[in-house]
Amino acid sequence: VAPERPTGWDSWRPIYGAGYKQWGWMYSIATAYSSYLGKRPLTRKDSDYSTNVMANWSVDFIRRHRSDTKPYFLEISTYGTHSRTFGRAHQDDPLFPPAYADRPGHTKKYGNCGLVACTRLNVRNLPGFNDDRIDNTPVYPDGTRARPWQPNDLVVNSDLENRRFRNRAQMAQSIDRLIGRVRAAVGPNTYVFLTSDNGFHLGQHRLHLGKSTPYSSDAKVPMVVVGPGVVPGSRSQVVGNVDLAPTFESIAGLTPSSVRAGWSFLPALQDPSAPSSTTRAGSGPGPAV
Repeated sequence: VAPERPTGWDSWRPIYGAGYKQWGWMYSIATAYSSYLGKRPLTRKDSDYSTNVMANWSVDFIRRHRSDTKPYFLEISTYGTHSRTFGRAHQDDPLFPPAYADRPGHTKKYGNCGLVACTRLNVRNLPGFNDDRIDNTPVYPDGTRARPWQPNDLVVNSDLENRRFRNRAQMAQSIDRLIGRVRAAVGPNTYVFLTSDNGFHLGQHRLHLGKSTPYSSDAKVPMVVVGPGVVPGSRSQVVGNVDLAPTFESIAGLTPSSVRAGWSFLPALQDPSAPSSTTRAGSGPGPAV
């Protein structure tokens, strides 16, 4: 018999792959392995939008645990700003489906793109947009040219990519509200980390929408941290996802295993000039990235 939840987790509320559509997704409150999966009703209500449901679940969890004597760990993994998969939940859903409140004609004429007006978001302003691919052909160590990354002889449709760019910004607004609710719910002794898994190109280097290339648009992801003792400002240290687990362990007062890949970057949060893992690579495990 499969366990009710993965080892190490006390609470497990997965939303399954149809969550990419944002509505009508499958879920199981008790287990990821259950033979019974609940199905969220397919509505046009933003209260059933998967990011909003995750926000409600998260705030409820925090309120129940923020006074615990032991530290708690909560991971929130939204499907936004990923494109929908497995078709549309609704016929009018774009490839990147925002909540209805953030779409054009609802709270704002051209949609809610956050601090920047949607009409000012333009893919033509992205570094490398529609750049001639010959400028970006990879080369081998000896200087000879290699095959282009995802070659595309067509001029990118900037109008189409603009709509997708703005839809993604509109999707991000529900995530922004989730973060605001989480920050309002946690106590002053709580760390909040914001990061992602990969970047995305929308016409840069004459590549249609996608990822999986080594350009900055695909490889760089956000890393924003707030919490007790975190000194405000940017950092120059190189960190990767493998550094998250040892950092969380350090915050909880544990000593990360010496055989774990990655380093705790808690010192860099407390001191912007602290050395990065890449400068310590000779004294322990390999570099962070």
